[in-house]
Amino acid sequence: MRQPGDGRGAINVAFLSGSQRFRVAVALALGIGQYASKQHRPIESVIIDEGFGCLDRSGRQVMIQELQNLRGHLHCILLVSHQEEFADAFPDGYRFELQDGATRVSRFVR
Repeated sequence: MRQPGDGRGAINVAFLSGSQRFRVAVALALGIGQYASKQHRPIESVIIDEGFGCLDRSGRQVMIQELQNLRGHLHCILLVSHQEEFADAFPDGYRFELQDGATRVSRFVR
């Protein structure tokens, strides 16, 4: 039996880390989404809601770079995250904060 990470072929999903599973899920969703419509229209937008909690710092940096690479190919990327690294990595977004029992929304553009 081959060992995980030895570079020789596929790794059984049971041997993937949480970070690897997340990255595989994003890649599959984007790949399947591209061919899901009967017109084979390219994906225009992607939404990721709190998908980054399982990633370590290195994994977050890899995902940030991949998402930045996708920016030139997609109309919209919507990320929901409590990880400040993601807010800092993109030029615009919205910040939601609870103040005095109400949610305050502010837009930021760098």
